[in-house]
This record gives sequence, C-alpha cells and structure tokens, in this order.
Amino acid sequence: MRSLRSALIGLGALGLVMGSAAIAIILTSNHASNRGVWAVCGGLLGFSFIGTGLYAWWRRPENRTGALMTFVGFLWFIAPLSFSDTQAVFAVGLFTDSIPIAALAHLMLAFPNGRLDSRYQLGLVAFGYFTAIVLQTPAILFWDTANASDCHNCPANPFLVSANQDLYQFFQALVNVAAVAVISLIVREVVRRIRRAPASEREIYNPVIYAGGATLVACAFVFGSVVLSGDSSQA
Repeated sequence: MRSLRSALIGLGALGLVMGSAAIAIILTSNHASNRGVWAVCGGLLGFSFIGTGLYAWWRRPENRTGALMTFVGFLWFIAPLSFSDTQAVFAVGLFTDSIPIAALAHLMLAFPNGRLDSRYQLGLVAFGYFTAIVLQTPAILFWDTANASDCHNCPANPFLVSANQDLYQFFQALVNVAAVAVISLIVREVVRRIRRAPASEREIYNPVIYAGGATLVACAFVFGSVVLSGDSSQA
C-alpha cells in the first residue's frame, strides 16, 4: 500500500507540473483565440480528472476506473500542445488534440469497474483511439498551417507533403464522420447498460456517466456541424 501511495503522490506531482505547463503553453500562444477560456477549462478538466482518479485509485486499487480517470486527466494536459508556437511541440500537438475525447469515451464505456464487457466494446474503444490518432494523419499531410486561414500565425507543419486545401478538408471530414459514428455507438452502449442495471445500482452512474455523456454528445454535434458547414479546421 505504501508503494501505491508513493506512486500516486508521484503521479499527482507530475500532473501538477504538466497542468501548469499546459496552461502556460495556452496563455503564451500567438495563434490561439480565447486563450483564457481554453486555459481555465483545460486546467479544471485535467486537474479534476487527475485528482478524482488518484483518490479513487487509492481507495479501490483493484478497480481500474481510478487509473482510467487519471489517464484522461493527463491527456487533457497533452492536448494543448497544438497551442505551442514552437514548431516541434506544435507538430506533436497536431496528433494529440482529439485523444482526450477517445479516452473519455473509453472511461464511460468501462465504468464503473474500469473494464470492457465484450470484444465489441473493445473494438469500439480501439476504433475511437484509431480515429483520434491515426485516421487524422492523411489530413495533416495536406494542411499548410503556416498559410492556413483557419490557423493564423501557426508554425509551419513539418509533416506537410503538399499543400492541398481540398484534400485536407476531405480527409478531415472523414475523421469527423468517423468520430460522430463511434461516439454515437458508445453512447448507445452506455444507455443500454444503464437501462439494464437494477434501479438500486443506477445511482453509481452519477455524475460520471451523465457529465461524460453530455460532453461526448456535445463533441459529436461539433464534429457533425463541421462536416455540414464544410469548415474542416481542427479543434
């Protein structure tokens, strides 16, 4: 137990450092709008998930939910790398901004014991991470960030193969459609689980499931609206 406590204290200290660094990156960005809002919201989400996750991990180490919540919190602090004005950090950030959404979906589907119940659920979560990390790569290869109208003063994209706005928008639209699809399927699985649960057990799903579900649904609407409007700029 002492070793676990020491590890959790270490993770808490790391979370504090990463959260402070993420907030600093956002506030000093020359190409981000609404920096204060992003910094406050990102900081609150990250610290909340890490703090709650570490506490749950300490109280019930056999339950993976605490570890998953902590994981989600750390990813909220990696996502803002795309706000950086340093080209290398910005380049990594091109692949990290959507990962927290996939991790949040994973947490919801694995709640309350931190485990997925079937291969189908495992496949949904895997596809969520695949969409957030790998599927967006083709769009990045054609996004000329240094001259993009949707990314003023952004560093140059080191992964740029050929500047082609049409191909960028096409591939980004595919990513958004895939994101809407997987979020919808995961939310449906969560709703089914809650409906099947006895009335006495449904209270354990508050507030993680409902707050997380609202967040995922909001993200799905954002992704869907981007596809319908034709504006494929990255979040």
